[in-house]
Amino acid sequence: MYILSSMNLSSRVEAFAQLLTLIFIFIIVLAAAYFATKFMAGYQKSKEAYSNIKVLDSLKISQTKYIQIVRVADKCFAIAVAKDSITYLGEIDEDSLMVFDKTKTNLPFTKSDESFNNILDRFKASAQPVDEKKTRDEGKNGSSQE
Repeated sequence: MYILSSMNLSSRVEAFAQLLTLIFIFIIVLAAAYFATKFMAGYQKSKEAYSNIKVLDSLKISQTKYIQIVRVADKCFAIAVAKDSITYLGEIDEDSLMVFDKTKTNLPFTKSDESFNNILDRFKASAQPVDEKKTRDEGKNGSSQE
């Protein structure tokens, strides 16, 4: 009887050791993927910083079709990008382009420096308070308007 329980304990220790090994390997794989992604992002950014081609703006017009404004050297062009083709639409005067700051939001009810609690408090203040006595009386009398 003692031999069976010691074998059972031994197999449990082995199973636990295998679980810890798998968790350790999983963490190593996740860390390797994280650092590889960071490295590739930095590599692409440095490569893009010294490029003469830059996409200034892009507008999706259907599932696989876009209109893009691209700067090549010192000229701007409008192009149509589809699934299998790119079509030249024309040259655009760079002075006629409007520059927007994409980091700022233009939502009518928020400011970029506002916290969620401030927005919630302002929303609560603008909500109409419900007169509970009036709604209870209407429920008793059955005279609710529909």
